[in-house]
Amino acid sequence: WEASHYSMRALVCDVVALADALGAGTVVLVGHDWGAPVVWYTALFHPQRVQAVVGIAVPYSPPHPTQTMLEVLTSGGHKQWDYIVYYQKHFAAACAEMDAHVEPLIRSVFRGVKRKKKGAAAPSEAMTASITENGGWRLATVPDRARFPLDKRVLSEETAAQYVSAYTRSGFRGPNSVYLNQSENAQWLRTAPHGFVLKMPSLMIACEHDDVCRPEMCKSMLKYASDCTLASVASGHFAQHEAPVAISQLLCSFLFQRVLPRVRSSPSAECHVFAPGALVYAHTAKL
Repeated sequence: WEASHYSMRALVCDVVALADALGAGTVVLVGHDWGAPVVWYTALFHPQRVQAVVGIAVPYSPPHPTQTMLEVLTSGGHKQWDYIVYYQKHFAAACAEMDAHVEPLIRSVFRGVKRKKKGAAAPSEAMTASITENGGWRLATVPDRARFPLDKRVLSEETAAQYVSAYTRSGFRGPNSVYLNQSENAQWLRTAPHGFVLKMPSLMIACEHDDVCRPEMCKSMLKYASDCTLASVASGHFAQHEAPVAISQLLCSFLFQRVLPRVRSSPSAECHVFAPGALVYAHTAKL
């Protein structure tokens, strides 16, 4: 294991290598959470391979000329990113706690949020804002399933069991390593050979009740993506679980209205859809 294997450069290379292995000349990329920056930056560095790109929850933003992503996120006093600070300072402890309490972690993190009225202010603090103060996620204190059941708005019992099984096998050292490459990522992203504007069709889906990746973050996409469609769904952070029908409708509309005409006009008339999600699963389909 090396943290550099989870740098943005390495993850983008993985996406391109997977497309090559599938024999896909061009692709449509769909990513959620950490999967979103992976697909955004794959499109930025390899525009000739990407017909269109979709991000859920996390918008595209170009690299800052002097700051890392974490420095940009925390510069405005936005406390919801405290968990990343904690992972960087206490990586071994963070991984050990998560590895020892996989099932309570899944129950705690995969939860819908309390709906707020339209136009109401965003909550002042997310659960991720006090991880350093609490010395971690406090997973050992999570109540049992009888008192703190699985939020089935977000995960079914079957899907939750799949997550628990997967992370029990793999542990969290690899997934958490994506937070350890801040400087390396910033330096590499500044070398983008085609500039910093996404020119292919893009779709940004905001999660209206996400108290970490708040929907107002997505408005800046219009500055940095010249053919961008903004949309939103009435869900918390895990929109693909909590609002699968709404997500599917948005994706189908985008694919048929914005992507298929481009594919059919190209010489090869072939494209694949690749969805790395939150770096957990992949799905491909030929258009």
